[in-house]
Amino acid sequence: GSAMLALFEVLSLEGWLEIRDIIMDRMGPEHAIFVHIFVFIGTLVGLTLFVGVVIANYSENKVGFIINKVNFLFRECSNPLC
Repeated sequence: GSAMLALFEVLSLEGWLEIRDIIMDRMGPEHAIFVHIFVFIGTLVGLTLFVGVVIANYSENKVGFIINKVNFLFRECSNPLC
């Protein structure tokens, strides 16, 4: 229970320095590298997910814009005066 809460705290970047300091005091400074690695990998995963969502939404909106533009041009050119 407490370990999962500590990992969530570290991953959310709220109070992770305090947890790192506690680990350094109790286990030694060589164990603090695991906290840094966990923060680095967790941040990369979060950033990758965020960028993926932004790109997916951009692509979806871009395709929708192109379809709307084609429909607009088709309606305009289907006019007998075109």
